[in-house]
Amino acid sequence: MPVISSSDPYTAEELKTLFSSVGWSGGLSSEQLYTAVQRSSHAVTARVDGVLAGIVRSMDDGIWSANIDCMVVHPAYQRRGIGSAMLRALLRELSGIRYISVAPNSADTVPLYLKNGFELVEDGRLLQIEQKGKGETV
Repeated sequence: MPVISSSDPYTAEELKTLFSSVGWSGGLSSEQLYTAVQRSSHAVTARVDGVLAGIVRSMDDGIWSANIDCMVVHPAYQRRGIGSAMLRALLRELSGIRYISVAPNSADTVPLYLKNGFELVEDGRLLQIEQKGKGETV
């Protein structure tokens, strides 16, 4: 059973290993990747038997808009509900924000977002949740 956390003290090497497992190195060093993720507004991780199995992160303004920048689940742990569990935990952290958007890198992941409340908008490439009553002044 995965341990989902928003305060996991992952290391630079763990992140690099996780991102490399899905081919997302982006030409960044371990330290650059670590710094980039640390600068996220929010990050939620999943560990299985102590191994960093996944991470999802967002950037936001705290009121109006948030963007889920990436979700990575190691191939050995995919299709086990880890992505959904991390996404639900992240959405709880973003519960006060009106618009939450994601532009998935793969069409294969669109159903994951749809089943977690996102809807396709405009040209079908952006998925967004509008949380009515959030980020509004009365």
